[in-house]
Amino acid sequence: METAEACWREGEHARAAGEAEAAAGASRLVLALVPDFMAGHANLGLVRGHEVAALAPIGRAIVLAPGHPLLVFNLGNVLAALGRPGAAGAFRRALGLDPAMSGAWLNLGVARHGEGRLAEA
Repeated sequence: METAEACWREGEHARAAGEAEAAAGASRLVLALVPDFMAGHANLGLVRGHEVAALAPIGRAIVLAPGHPLLVFNLGNVLAALGRPGAAGAFRRALGLDPAMSGAWLNLGVARHGEGRLAEA
């Protein structure tokens, strides 16, 4: 596991430095070594940004850690950026896991506004 953890740390450093492809490569290597390494899936989703390619790794990370509010929040952000349905639901789920997550409250209001649900925004 140390090899996978070392790759994960390398990917984290690359992501923090804005080196998306290096971070994605490190995440893919981690997942080749440990396919169910939640943080590897989460990082791969993060480096994909608000693109369709982020949905599968974030979704897999949520399956592996369903009680992790930040993962669900990230899913909502990607869905909202893509204009796909489900963003408001993801933000509500994140708030169910962490009611103090201010970003989820804000994004839930924005998502509801975008759905024309102004009274709930």
